[in-house]
Amino acid sequence: MFVSTSLWKHGNRLLRRQRLPSRTSILYHTTERLLLRAKLPDLLPRLEKQVDLLSEKEEKLLNLLRTRSSDDDQISRNECLSKLFDCYEELGYYDYALQILEEQQVATNSPLETADNLHKMGQLNLRLNRPVISRTQYEQALQIYRTEYAETHPQRMARLLMSLAAWHFHVRHDYETSVDFLEQAETHCGDDHDLLARNYQHRGLVYRKMQDFANALKSYQRALDLSSDNSDNNFELLLNIADMHNALGEWSSAITGYECLLQSLKDDDSIRAVLLHNLGKIQSQLGNYSNAESNLQESLRLKRHVRSAPSELAKTL
Repeated sequence: MFVSTSLWKHGNRLLRRQRLPSRTSILYHTTERLLLRAKLPDLLPRLEKQVDLLSEKEEKLLNLLRTRSSDDDQISRNECLSKLFDCYEELGYYDYALQILEEQQVATNSPLETADNLHKMGQLNLRLNRPVISRTQYEQALQIYRTEYAETHPQRMARLLMSLAAWHFHVRHDYETSVDFLEQAETHCGDDHDLLARNYQHRGLVYRKMQDFANALKSYQRALDLSSDNSDNNFELLLNIADMHNALGEWSSAITGYECLLQSLKDDDSIRAVLLHNLGKIQSQLGNYSNAESNLQESLRLKRHVRSAPSELAKTL
């Protein structure tokens, strides 16, 4: 199927929003990238349709902005701008989205809206590779939250602290500071289990990068315990947990984890190849050479079968 250059770029933008390599998401490592790139052929038709729908929405919103005044009863200018911001962000038009936030920032008299806008502007500037501006905006937002809203809007504070953790993770590769911000964020998550789960999942990655596999395992397990019933995210967490058992030399737990994941897979040859490869390596270390050879051979066959194997897959085989 022919895919235009603009559609392909847009597809990459949308995939980044689903935790492919992105400076806005702390979840950036081989497992995450592999899981999503393996889904790319199935995602492309959906992305093409989504581009069309978002383009139509953009056109309608621009027409509304041209024809309606700010005091219109049916839809206000600010409401229209907010919807247009969401549209531009989804399309990956970050410069346009930033212009809308800047316009809203001038018009608002609310410190809470100012802090929220600064947080969003920081995220966009990080996506646009402007880390210094991004950090300044994060810190300005943090000052407002801490001064006026730490008690009344703790989840907002938690999300901002997690953004600062991501900034230090991606920009500075300062993993200890990243963990510190995540620990601060945890105290503001309250009973929001999804937010807590994401915090622990991020923490697992940071510990993994620090090669502190024991704490990474604890963090991933805690994230799984808190996670809502999201099959894709739970699969990633279970894979991370099996990987950490593997890294710690806990072969029995790792084998059990990988085998359970294999049973849950349907027609995903690229992921299956990685799981079989990991199993084969463990079995070889345990001296179970017959099963090791069988799994490694099947892994190699699947790798050759995958027409466009992700680079991460190639590195494992």
